[in-house]
Amino acid sequence: MAIPKKLQKTMSQKGIAHLKSLEGEKFTVYLDQAGLPTVGVGHKVLPSDNLNVGDTITQQRIANLLARDLIAAQKAVNNYVTVPLNQNQFDALVSFVFNIGVDRFKRSTLLRRLNDYDYQGALAEFSKWKYITINNEKVISEGLVNRRFFEQDLFNA
Repeated sequence: MAIPKKLQKTMSQKGIAHLKSLEGEKFTVYLDQAGLPTVGVGHKVLPSDNLNVGDTITQQRIANLLARDLIAAQKAVNNYVTVPLNQNQFDALVSFVFNIGVDRFKRSTLLRRLNDYDYQGALAEFSKWKYITINNEKVISEGLVNRRFFEQDLFNA
């Protein structure tokens, strides 16, 4: 059961600042570790964005893309988590969903454990999400290892 609208959370300013520090803020479209076009604060470029590698965007467009991306991540946490969360746990989960995507989050063991009130089991699941695919091969990303450590630390705070 989704959390009632009036009780839904949004990512805190502290959480957004941490997300920006994890993702960085890029004005020029580049290819990320997995070869996906990315810009702004970890925004995966969509065909509807009308952007190509090397294009530059403004600070305002970065803010708009981030706001749009955060809506989807926040909505996923509010809709699919059925147990109480404090603000730090919510922020950690939004960061996690922002990175892995809503569909993967919905199917994750992390979510299943969390919704079973197994907070420690859910906490342990973060670190399993450390792989990227390069040339059809799963490879550990040091950046994701560090990110998951941060998200675990925040979730546990």
